[in-house]
Amino acid sequence: CLGDQQSALVGEMCLQRGQAKSTYGTGCFLLYNTGTA
Repeated sequence: CLGDQQSALVGEMCLQRGQAKSTYGTGCFLLYNTGTA
């Protein structure tokens, strides 16, 4: 199950290793795609 921040990472097309997305609002979030586990 994906949360809203993780879903937004996919929605912003951050699908490649090394891509990142930041969100500022009621909180500050930085999500970074590290590749496959």
